[in-house]
Amino acid sequence: DVSSKTLRKIIRTKIIPESVVYSDGFRSYDGLVPDGFKHYRVKHEKTFVEKNRSHINGIENFWGYAKTKMRRYYGIDRKHFCLYLKEMEFRFNHRQQDLGLIITKLLKSSKSVLD
Repeated sequence: DVSSKTLRKIIRTKIIPESVVYSDGFRSYDGLVPDGFKHYRVKHEKTFVEKNRSHINGIENFWGYAKTKMRRYYGIDRKHFCLYLKEMEFRFNHRQQDLGLIITKLLKSSKSVLD
């Protein structure tokens, strides 16, 4: 459910009032200003970076990456979605590095479960 009512309810519980929110032109974000947020829209049909240099390219880049990677799972159970998303976040943030090496270092530095 991506209705304005639903999104605004989620946003009010997750974001501190008076925060600055940047979004695309999706109409469901209408009403954020009356809720106490500073809301700026980036209108892609006009430009990708607004005059004040605000943009949402980073989050759009991440979502493109995450959706491409998660498609291989052919559906994800809602109760596990956050875990898959965190995995995608980790992979995205370390995409230029050797993941095997990172995981090996993490395992070596952590206390063994078998000890």
